[in-house]
Amino acid sequence: MIKSKSMIISSILRALLLLVLAQPALAENVYLSVDGSDRNKGDIKAPFASLKKAFLTMQAGDTCFVREGSYHFESQLKNIEGSKETPLVVLAYPGEKVVIDGTIQVKGRWKKHQKNIYKLKVKQDIWQLFWNDEMVVPARWPNAQYADNSVWDQKKTWAKGLHKQDTREKLYNDPETPHQLKDLDFSITGAMAILNVGSFTTTTRMVQSHEKGENHFSFKKVKGYRPKHHYYYLEGKLEFLDSENEWFYDKKSRTIYLWQPGGGKPKADLRGKVQTYAADFNNSHFITIKGIDFYGTTLKFTNCTNIQLEDCDFLYPSYTRRLLGDEVHEESTAFFQKNPKKAANNTILNCSFAYTDGHALYMEGTHNRVENSLFHDIDYSVSGTPGLQVSILLKGKHNIFRRNTVHTCAASSTISAGGIPLVELNHVWNTGFLQSDGSITQVKITGQTGSIIRNNWFRNTVKSGARFDSPIPPVRWGNGGQMNHNVMWESERGIMIKGERHFCFNNTTFEMGLNGIIILDDSGVKGGANKGTVTRNNLSGKLSGHRKNYTPVPGIVDHNWNAYENKGDYHKQLRDPDNWDFRPKAGAEIIDGGAVVKDRSEKYIGNAPDIGAYEFGEKNYWIPGRQETTSSIPIPRDKNIAAKSDADIMWLPAYKSKTSLVYFGESIDVVQKATKKSKEYKGSQNNNIFTPGPLKSGKTYFWRIDSIVGKKVIKGPVWSFTVE
Repeated sequence: MIKSKSMIISSILRALLLLVLAQPALAENVYLSVDGSDRNKGDIKAPFASLKKAFLTMQAGDTCFVREGSYHFESQLKNIEGSKETPLVVLAYPGEKVVIDGTIQVKGRWKKHQKNIYKLKVKQDIWQLFWNDEMVVPARWPNAQYADNSVWDQKKTWAKGLHKQDTREKLYNDPETPHQLKDLDFSITGAMAILNVGSFTTTTRMVQSHEKGENHFSFKKVKGYRPKHHYYYLEGKLEFLDSENEWFYDKKSRTIYLWQPGGGKPKADLRGKVQTYAADFNNSHFITIKGIDFYGTTLKFTNCTNIQLEDCDFLYPSYTRRLLGDEVHEESTAFFQKNPKKAANNTILNCSFAYTDGHALYMEGTHNRVENSLFHDIDYSVSGTPGLQVSILLKGKHNIFRRNTVHTCAASSTISAGGIPLVELNHVWNTGFLQSDGSITQVKITGQTGSIIRNNWFRNTVKSGARFDSPIPPVRWGNGGQMNHNVMWESERGIMIKGERHFCFNNTTFEMGLNGIIILDDSGVKGGANKGTVTRNNLSGKLSGHRKNYTPVPGIVDHNWNAYENKGDYHKQLRDPDNWDFRPKAGAEIIDGGAVVKDRSEKYIGNAPDIGAYEFGEKNYWIPGRQETTSSIPIPRDKNIAAKSDADIMWLPAYKSKTSLVYFGESIDVVQKATKKSKEYKGSQNNNIFTPGPLKSGKTYFWRIDSIVGKKVIKGPVWSFTVE
């Protein structure tokens, strides 16, 4: 049968239509602008105003460009779907700064209340106040401030409770301490009490009864009460407002009371927090948010997978609502999963989190990752922190916490990465000072088998560095965890291992208040604690089976350098530990002094592994922590006046940089201005160790490391050191 011409054309058109429908849709761009409108088309000339509108028009593979400016919205977003190959992307327009702001301007006619205190009525509740973009501290007793770091000093700025064995509903002030409740000339009934009466837990309770002149007060029963380590402070009464940079909010009358810095009638730019979450995602998948900053607000994800937050800065992201009378505070940047065993695959990459009251990050589900991020000034009240009081909590299994910098966190435990975690290349210090017990990172018994904690620097903490926990006997111990190639110093303790059949090798610890490596031999444990645990190739000022004293180490123990047993000073084994050069010194007995840990030892140079965290003769020097936009972490330390005459210079390369340009000289101005044509230019290299040659005693040297990222040269800062 011969087809007609019209039938042939019709067949061709149908075939073409089917072909078009079979092709994936081309990715499109939509745009947001502070002066946009949701009635617009959403293109670059007529952008949208809200993130919700943008997502409603986007399909998998589309990108939403957010133009420069400060945005304030509160979106509920459900069923937003990208795909593995074509995620939905929201990012700042190239070269433009975008801030999602959870605050509003506080303005109106201020009236004098008394002395330096002024008041202002507002139309909606606020629970955090900012003066020139810096937080004003809620009026409290005893007083404390961020500016002088006194908010982190529990002994000076918290009152101390007298330990009582018979009550969980009343606190008595210790009469031998400086801050005496009885000295206040008013009743504190109705105040909010932040109570560290659970050792490693802290709770907020409203004061139910107190009489002026009494040295005790009562409150609703506290769960987890322990009869020791009682500290507290008070908020939530106008009478506490007695110094500058303090404020109080009266929820009933919606009135702000403020003693601004410097005193006088408020004239500065004042802003108040009015929201917790700018966007609340539910049941959404394969979304990337990149280059967007958050101020006074943050994000929440529920039953979401394959979410990536990249290059985002979170400043004051979460804060307590105690000034509104709330006792419970569980809000933070959060990823919740209905099924905690579900693979979430959510990622935090190259972000920062700073200045929270409450934990910084909460992630549920498995296979989550936090990498190359910065956390600092986290949780100054530590009230209601989740888990075992953790600043950064990743629940679930197989999570990765890699190459992050963390400092100034108050909770008893800083990082909990869940079960079977990989915790590596992190630099952590100044933690745990507002609660008892705890450690920088720890792994519970059910998640220890296969867990790895390696190549970290943990220092200057009042807690332990890393710990494998255990239950009270005779419950089964945890086993099969690994800690290796960590450096820990100037802390209470370094490594604490409980359980059995663990692996502890090639760690370096020194200058500890108690013992540096503790392979705990708990008495009374049937079969003995740490049976089968391998402890090998460690260099420690104090390696012991006891927390404080020296006792034999249980398990398989060999090839360690232990100051309890070895003669001499660890300084003679390491090149320059005071300047963070932890490599073996030439001729040291720890070189080739170790032994292989079967199936676990890393590559080594020479006849055998060295003892300690670094190998003699390595071309690269691993430095943990976040890689910044420029080179960082200079070794010898910047402006140090006691560098060695044979010092190498070492550094942490910039983020995404593989090549460094080295400049070295004797004048800060010359090194600052040097180019590749200058004699101070010493060449390019892919490793991070440069040997300048013999250095003169008493001489000051200057150096600079530029980083090549892609095709761009990122100029580094100028550092200096003086030879001792």
